Amino acid sequence: MDNCSCCFTDYIAKCETELQVNAMLLPSQLYRWVITDKFQNKYEGETTTDENGFFSIPVAELPPGMLTQYSGIFRLQVFDAYAACSPEKFKIAMITDCIEFSVSGGTFAKNNLGCDFEPISV
Repeated sequence: MDNCSCCFTDYIAKCETELQVNAMLLPSQLYRWVITDKFQNKYEGETTTDENGFFSIPVAELPPGMLTQYSGIFRLQVFDAYAACSPEKFKIAMITDCIEFSVSGGTFAKNNLGCDFEPISV
């Protein structure tokens, strides 16, 4: 796995109630997520990861109409809830410190970022 200061690129389609983030962070930990839009506006909230290190962002915590196919590229970063100097590193397809995503139009339903899988303990 490469360890870089770069972003994983993904997309969502229909995202009605929550945005699932399949980033392998530490399990059962409190984090602060920050989404930056194409105008550099920042939106943030807190979340606790599940037993796999995944989390979700309720769409109700974002401005209405924010996630549309015309919104451009968003950047999602995750910070330690108590020490927010730099973004957390997490694993999706590689070790990265952010996710850049867009919203696709059409009828396809995809509300997750990262691979949708069940992690295997080693």
